[in-house]
Amino acid sequence: MHYPSKITLGQNHGEELVFEALKQLPENDFTIFYNQKFTAIHPLERAEYETDFIVADHRNGILNTLLVIEVKGGDLYFDGKENAWFQNKRKMEKAPTDQASSAMNSLVKRYGFIASNTPFHWLLWFPDAVIRENEWLPNSVSKDRLLGSKDLTYTKEAIISICDKVIQKNGRSGSSLSDFNKLKDSLLRSLGFFKPLSQKIKENENTFKILTDNQRKIFRTIEKNQNICIQGPAGSGKTVIAYSKALSFAEQGLKVLFVCFNKAIVADLRHRLREDENTSALIENIEITNFHFWAQRIAETNPTFIKEKSSDEYFSTYIPNKAKEMIKSPIYDVLIIDEGQDFRQNWLDLLNKVLKPEGRFLFFMDENQDIFNAFQSIPHHRNTTKFELDENCRNTNKIIEKLKAILPNVTMKPMETTPEGELIKYFNCENNTVQLQIIENEITSLIKQKIEPKEIILLTNNKERISSLRGITQLAGIPLLSSFDKANTKDSNVITHTTINVFKGLEASIVFILDAQNIPSEMSLYTQASRAKQLLYILNVN
Repeated sequence: MHYPSKITLGQNHGEELVFEALKQLPENDFTIFYNQKFTAIHPLERAEYETDFIVADHRNGILNTLLVIEVKGGDLYFDGKENAWFQNKRKMEKAPTDQASSAMNSLVKRYGFIASNTPFHWLLWFPDAVIRENEWLPNSVSKDRLLGSKDLTYTKEAIISICDKVIQKNGRSGSSLSDFNKLKDSLLRSLGFFKPLSQKIKENENTFKILTDNQRKIFRTIEKNQNICIQGPAGSGKTVIAYSKALSFAEQGLKVLFVCFNKAIVADLRHRLREDENTSALIENIEITNFHFWAQRIAETNPTFIKEKSSDEYFSTYIPNKAKEMIKSPIYDVLIIDEGQDFRQNWLDLLNKVLKPEGRFLFFMDENQDIFNAFQSIPHHRNTTKFELDENCRNTNKIIEKLKAILPNVTMKPMETTPEGELIKYFNCENNTVQLQIIENEITSLIKQKIEPKEIILLTNNKERISSLRGITQLAGIPLLSSFDKANTKDSNVITHTTINVFKGLEASIVFILDAQNIPSEMSLYTQASRAKQLLYILNVN
């Protein structure tokens, strides 16, 4: 992770080269702080000083070492007789070795709680200079403190090699991620890089609302079509548009069936319909339902229906077939299907029987979220117009970039004013205990930044008996409840844990993906990552 994520170009060519080179370091293992300025708070610190780069090595869930890097570009020369450094033929007021070592020593005093367990190490990086293997060096510089132009290409190898040598030489145990987070908060706060996270999230939410409204306006251009298949990537506002259209048709006095796969989406939309005084009067005209509940209710009226033990065959084939036998005539003017990629062909055939021949058919889907391998095609006998939504109006730019990296074939682009967002956080954990500690630390930090617990969702990818959340009822002092827990209501300000099968189609400001090493496919990872609107954490257990 880079703080900041971008730098102003044209101010310092050497630092720009190093900034880009440091992007080779794995984001889940290293954090880079650029252009830090300090005013002394410890008696032994220099009154004022700055660093070009601070690189934190936190591989394996431990703050192993901190590198303090001083960058000098251009032509460099050290005159041993004069004991002086020259840059572009001009004598330097202060030797770069003194700049780097002095800054590092001040940081050691400032962050003593880190220095007691984690070694600090200063480096010089001359990005325009070739450092030859057998090059003579001043006595004040050793090989493990000097990088050159070659290391711009092999930055990852060079930095990891130096960190490993420092760790081995010093033999310290390293600091906890909790201490690292204190350091990170101090570094970011001292420069005032960011607005309070809670304020940024609120501002971004307002932006997302505007973007979604714009997406609705785009959709109005195709309303004249009777039957429409809307294909759009995650975050393109499909559910919002589908619900908006359901309300519009209901206001016209049409009888609307809105059906989707996910029970949680149904609960959310029903709650929204009932609680909004502008829409509650439309309840008689809109039926919002989960497909399985709707089909089973009809199937149970069939005299030949026999209730059986739950199984895929029972829910996917038997119940729809029994329901189909009971449909004698169509009753709906409008059929709206959300999450269409989750619907099997026989389900669509059943639903088509309840829609009047002249009725309107709206089918919303994202083929890249077909994690159940269910979808085949929409009903062939309907003359359907296809429409593509390719703009994402829900996720930040950083998350959109991640989604496109997971599935490069996805056609997705941000809208013009999409918020940039925070860097995605990756963690490699030795075991479930370390994973749980990282989650606790990160949530503690979020709560301190005034984030409401209900904005945080944990997506698990392990069976409960081996989950790191097994038996955990609190995180950072906040209740942790399953999405199945009856005490977990829309008004509960708790942290929720669930699975993608349950949470699919929903969204949250902040999402932690646990045990990502168990995710079965890139499509499933894409689906999970797309649930996060603003902050995304991905944790692997090695």
